[in-house]
Amino acid sequence: DGGLDGPPERALVDRPAVPMPFVTFGGYDETGDLLAPTRLQNLSVFGQITQPDIIRLDGATGEPFHSPGTIGLLDGAMAARSQRLQSATRLPSARLAKQALFTARLKEQHVKRILTNFDFDAFEALGTANNSFRRQIMLALHGFASGVGISANLAMRGWDTHAENDERQAKRMQGLFDGLAYLKRTAEALGVFNRLNIVIASDFGRTPYYNAGNGKDHWSVGSWMTMLNGSNRNNGLRVFGGTDANMQAVPVNGQLQPDANGQKITPGVIHKQLRQIAGVADSPGALAHSLDAPNLPLFG
Repeated sequence: DGGLDGPPERALVDRPAVPMPFVTFGGYDETGDLLAPTRLQNLSVFGQITQPDIIRLDGATGEPFHSPGTIGLLDGAMAARSQRLQSATRLPSARLAKQALFTARLKEQHVKRILTNFDFDAFEALGTANNSFRRQIMLALHGFASGVGISANLAMRGWDTHAENDERQAKRMQGLFDGLAYLKRTAEALGVFNRLNIVIASDFGRTPYYNAGNGKDHWSVGSWMTMLNGSNRNNGLRVFGGTDANMQAVPVNGQLQPDANGQKITPGVIHKQLRQIAGVADSPGALAHSLDAPNLPLFG
């Protein structure tokens, strides 16, 4: 029992030395205090948060509040105050709270690095409804390319098809793969594609049968896809796991072949392998949040 301050190991986890380590656009993005999420669900305010020192009387003017020299003095004073206050803090919970506060303030200053070679006209041309997924992709990739972020959680809604399942799922699938093609093109143009590990997943699947509204309800068995970078990518396309005639998960053995005495591929199994790919399987954060799942060589 860690007492009022929580488990003591929480205070020992190193945070990534980037201002926006985890950009999220919504959905299942709690981090257990391992890092501070940057939530950008409202894409329309991106131009404002990336230019916090700009006066926006008409939404377009570029006149700053302060001169560059004054901004530099303010930044220096805030950094010194942050160091002074954190040095004087002893309680782990209070230190974590102050780290989160000052990390958020640092983002205001450093997030503008995303604007390097950022095409706002192209961003606006993507629209806000049908192309929201593309806008998320564009922001996340520019964050990676500028060194501001290292991970992102993209959200694509509209999959909960309790009615008219086939028509609606087909449209969402088209939007998903169109977005993934856009992701590949944009990542290659920014020079980051060969450094990406991409995981595509949902929180649940759909039933193998239809309901009265030609829809499909929630089902506990689903599927995942991964696109791994060069150092982690196996040769060619690999498919493993599967379902039986009743759409129940089929266990697999250590060679990922169907085996009634094997293990089911659960989210815990997949995440355990992803931690190894990310090189964090033995980190303090991973050890503090261990996974009770078998080791299956999903990615070679």
